[in-house]
Amino acid sequence: GVIHWVNANDYLPVTLHDYDYLLLDGDGDFSDRLNPNSHIVYENAVAEMMLKDIKPYDRFQFMRIGYYSAQGNYGENNKYHFNRIVSLKDSFKIN
Repeated sequence: GVIHWVNANDYLPVTLHDYDYLLLDGDGDFSDRLNPNSHIVYENAVAEMMLKDIKPYDRFQFMRIGYYSAQGNYGENNKYHFNRIVSLKDSFKIN
């Protein structure tokens, strides 16, 4: 995981949605290659309070992780939801 310090007395609870490849490499049936980690949700993330005034689809770089876009609505419990649109870590391998 990645730790970035956020003021414990002044933070915004957020939910992060990270996405990865839908299919894993290899042979076999489509359903056998589905990536169980293609969508990971981090429910208990926190962000700096300055994000409370964002508009839907505003984009931000979250430290050492990637670029995220604010969802069009704020989801359950009025928590802000962000979808990763670009990762800063690339695991692409050239054979």
